[in-house]
Formats: sequence, structure tokens, C-alpha cells
Amino acid sequence: MGKGTPAYPVIVLAAVICGFCDDLAGQPIAEEQPAVATQAASAQRHYADGPLKPAEFTAAQPASLPSSKSGVRLLAATFTELHFTADYGYRIVRARYHLRDFKVRVFATFVPEKSWNAAREDLRLLAHEQGHFDLTECFARRAQQRIDKLIKQGRIRGAGPNEEKAREAAMKLIQKELALVVEEWNAEQKRYDDETAHGTDPTEQAKWRKQMDDELQGAADEKASRSNPAALHFPTSDFRL
Repeated sequence: MGKGTPAYPVIVLAAVICGFCDDLAGQPIAEEQPAVATQAASAQRHYADGPLKPAEFTAAQPASLPSSKSGVRLLAATFTELHFTADYGYRIVRARYHLRDFKVRVFATFVPEKSWNAAREDLRLLAHEQGHFDLTECFARRAQQRIDKLIKQGRIRGAGPNEEKAREAAMKLIQKELALVVEEWNAEQKRYDDETAHGTDPTEQAKWRKQMDDELQGAADEKASRSNPAALHFPTSDFRL
């Protein structure tokens, strides 16, 4: 049996763009632009690197700040991505490659060089933007659960006349599953902005903060229980994607 350890080309599944400013009534508001799909790879700033910091929004802000459809100036742009990598083994049967023993890792990143912030001193804006990154991490973990389940069921597979063709077949299956996650992800990002009034409703923002914290902590607890037999008696509710 052979062994492959490719890092697949990253798949940028979406970009969330938000702004924050004062309207005529003096109330800060934020707007989100539609998600964008692209195949470009970017420098990776992983979620595990910790909370976002104002200085990490390194892209130059536009000379003329853009406006939303409602005429609001946009003061920040947060660009997040979902990626995956995969390891696998293979065997050759009757001159055909059959991939097996998949190990897929899905993870979230923030892209500093594509993100800018014209109001770095606004901690409420930063907290709202962090929420978008947190949601991306939540969906990376949901996607991981989905893919892990399919691997366990033997539904992620690839076969072809050579390793490349077999890998392409497996890639298509993984991408198809992730596409289902992306649709939900984009809807959830929009709902987050709608329900929090783009971060200006402190009550709703706090609700979302707790919801995301609970989901992320639940996933962390479950991972710990799997790696530590002594902790298996602690049930976890777990989450998503």
C-alpha cells in the first residue's frame, strides 16, 4: 500500500466584509457585503493563534471608504477562510489506484493582508468582527464532524488509473460535502449581522457571544474526552456543521 500526504490547494469558501460607523441618529451600525467564493490561497493566520487584534488588520484601507447599499460608510473588512488538507493511503488493484485511510483536517483562518480596519480603537467593532471569525471556526468544526462521519462510513473514496485521478475523485466528494456547509455558513453569518444589528444591539450580541462560546467549548470538551479515556464519562452536547 502506498502513502500520500498532499496539502490540497486551499479552498477559500467565503469572505465576510463588515463595516461600522455612526448613522445620522448617532447610532453605530455595520453592514455586510455578500460572501465571495474564490480559489486563491492566502497567508494563514489560524484561529488557534488567539483573538483578533486591531494591528492584524494590515490591508490598506481604501482611499475613499466604500458604502453599503443603505449609504453607510464601511470602516472595516474582515476576510476569513475555510481550508482543508488530507492524508491518505492507497492500494493498486488491477492497475487502478484506490485511496483509503483518509485523514482530513478542516480549519479556519483570518487573512490579515485582505482585512482592514479604519476604526482600530473601536473595541465594539473588533468584538463584532471577532464574532465572524468565531462563526467561521464553528463551521470548520462542523465540517470536520461531517467529513469524519463520512470517512467512518467509508463514503469518502477515490479511484482512478493513477494516484492523481484517484485523488481528484476524492477531492470532488470532499468539496461537495463542504459546499453544503458553506451554504449554511453564509446564511448564519447574515443572521448574525441581522440579529445583532451588525453589533449595535448589545443584548443580541451577548446572546450570540454565549451561543458561540458554548459551541466552541462543547467541541473542545468532546475532543478532550476522546483523547482522555478518564474523561469519557463527561457527556458533551456538541454542535454543528
